[in-house]
Amino acid sequence: MGYLIKLFSIHITDRCNLRCRYCYVEKRRKSMTWETVRKSIDFACSSQNVRIGAFGLFGGEPLLEWALIRKAVEYAEQKYGIRRFDIATNGLLLSREKILYFIEHNIAPAISVDGIGIAQDLNRVFGDGRGSFAILDKKLDILKGYMDALPKVEIIMSVSPGTVKHVSESIRYLLDKGIRGKVRFNVRPAISSMYEWDESSLLEYEKQLFLLGDIFLENYAQGKPINISPHEDQPVDNYLLKAIELKDSASCGMGREIMSVSIDGKIYPCYAFASCSKAGKDEFSLGDVSTDSMEEVLKKCTVYGNRHNACLSCLFWNWSENASLDEPLDVYREIYKSWLKVSAYVVRNIV
Repeated sequence: MGYLIKLFSIHITDRCNLRCRYCYVEKRRKSMTWETVRKSIDFACSSQNVRIGAFGLFGGEPLLEWALIRKAVEYAEQKYGIRRFDIATNGLLLSREKILYFIEHNIAPAISVDGIGIAQDLNRVFGDGRGSFAILDKKLDILKGYMDALPKVEIIMSVSPGTVKHVSESIRYLLDKGIRGKVRFNVRPAISSMYEWDESSLLEYEKQLFLLGDIFLENYAQGKPINISPHEDQPVDNYLLKAIELKDSASCGMGREIMSVSIDGKIYPCYAFASCSKAGKDEFSLGDVSTDSMEEVLKKCTVYGNRHNACLSCLFWNWSENASLDEPLDVYREIYKSWLKVSAYVVRNIV
């Protein structure tokens, strides 16, 4: 069967139509050239011993480069037979035309939605400070009509201390709007030096997770199970919250099952390293799509072989904030404990 890279992504642009307060992506108003896109795809598919599960298109806001996205997708399909794509978007440029293209080419969108208006507009803002909820709300009205036809949808909800009290209400808003079916609600803490996750905000986070547990149980009892999960490797079969039976560790596959290419063609073990501006990230570079082979890069990946995401943390944020891949942030440690409590609560109450 060969070696499987579950997600090979390219950081197609730094450009974005928002200026989210917690965003870590470097803003250089720069996009990949077609030559670098082509070389990235060729690199990903260069070894007969490597299979690509999905090809990711990330940013910035990748939909700002719609023509380049289409060219990349069709090149990968026609030359290499790639049949599964992921795209991460803020959703503001979604249209029926684009969604139909997603369906035709098996592209799964991951859409950043922080929730109801007061939550979305606190952090997900335009350059002049205006909130983005009014536009996104209309785009979700378009999306809901195609939920069954899309390969899958992920809703990424980045929770800050200022929005945490709106989490459960925001999930209900999305469900009531019709964002159901093949969707995973990825609820996770926003990490930024501007936020302080103190005791009161962490207690509120736990309270909201228990309310999510109630929402899960309500829908489960109605025969409409939903998938709310803090980690992409948790079961995606809609039986959530039971999910945290991994005894303190889960692997995101960084550097082994996940690989990403930056705008300038450098290869990194995940998309966060490929897109961030933090000094020191080049120590994690695995090579370059113009000069290195997949076999050479995979040899460098052995360092990530036994690494796990303790407390469901993110290895990138461990490094970014604690200067160590293996030292989880305190916020992850505390929220992990809360997920465990909620998990047990849901399991006890499933009928």
